[in-house]
Amino acid sequence: FRVFEEEGILRMEPMDHIILFTKYPIPGYAKTRMIGLLGQEGAAMLSKELSEHILRVLRTSSKARSARGEKTLIRLLYAGNCSLDSVTEWLGTLDDEVVEPQSDGDLGKRLSTSFIESFERMNAKKVLVVGSDIPGISEDIIQEAFQSLDEVDVVVGPSFDGGYYLMGMRQPTVHVFQNIPWSCDRTLEVTKQRMLEAGLSCKELGPLADVDEPADFEEWRKVSGRNKDYYLCRSVA
Repeated sequence: FRVFEEEGILRMEPMDHIILFTKYPIPGYAKTRMIGLLGQEGAAMLSKELSEHILRVLRTSSKARSARGEKTLIRLLYAGNCSLDSVTEWLGTLDDEVVEPQSDGDLGKRLSTSFIESFERMNAKKVLVVGSDIPGISEDIIQEAFQSLDEVDVVVGPSFDGGYYLMGMRQPTVHVFQNIPWSCDRTLEVTKQRMLEAGLSCKELGPLADVDEPADFEEWRKVSGRNKDYYLCRSVA
């Protein structure tokens, strides 16, 4: 990506951004609710493979968009007790990608910071944030989300558990993340109420299933072809 000077300030070339929130696959830290089904090593391996799967989709989408003249930057924001070099070695980095640690705070604070940094520090035009546990994410969904931001202020991809797998904005209207009950069946409902109170227009994409609980594992099996026994004998080392 290109950096230029504007009125004495270094600014990045305006692009659309896709932000992937991920966790470094540390056993006992990643996908903890799957440990009872897969064990600590297996749950971490599942987390690793989910992130890699979704990043492949995002990279394919970014490449296709850039080929159409819709330049797109991918920001890989990681959590976990690990180094930047460890994450770069795991996921790699391509042109028009950056790897950075997630900010401190709860999910609302981290989402807010990621949007503000993209818009204000990195000169983004439109920004999508995507979670790393949605096997059904696709290039078509990413493109629909970006196109929706030509018409509405916010686009959201609801998950079946009451949360959301994608949030997109065309300006940093991050107050919608304040006082949200995270990781429950009311997360999306309360977030939509915040949007209504702020007078923001919103479009919902089609719902998708995430992989958080043992009962969700079937969603990943349908995509990957892997059963739970595969993970019970695997190590992320």
